[in-house]
Amino acid sequence: MCQRHIKEIKNVLGISGVYTEHYSFNNKADENSQSNYQIDLIIDRKDECINLCECKFYNGEFTVTKDYAKKLRNRKQEFIERTKTNKTVFNTLITNYGAKENEHFLDVIDIDFTVSDLMT
Repeated sequence: MCQRHIKEIKNVLGISGVYTEHYSFNNKADENSQSNYQIDLIIDRKDECINLCECKFYNGEFTVTKDYAKKLRNRKQEFIERTKTNKTVFNTLITNYGAKENEHFLDVIDIDFTVSDLMT
């Protein structure tokens, strides 16, 4: 869904006028990486920023747990190391019913919005 609505996502992020390239990424564990992970949507921006978008579609409010926060933190760091990017990298969470703003959410999520934000 996120790949099909890149224009709307860019509008919500306030970057509709910024040139971007977007793609998803799957990492398989190997000698250079200790974990398997997937990034649902990467928005690589000409303004020297990258959004690592995590799309979560649940029947209610999404909760970032301690373990999930660790996973996002590690994934972001590994992405930076593997790509050798000097850009600012934002963990971006897209949900259908929002996310609970607990300590783990506040620790790792830089930007969040809901699917309904895309439709306004």
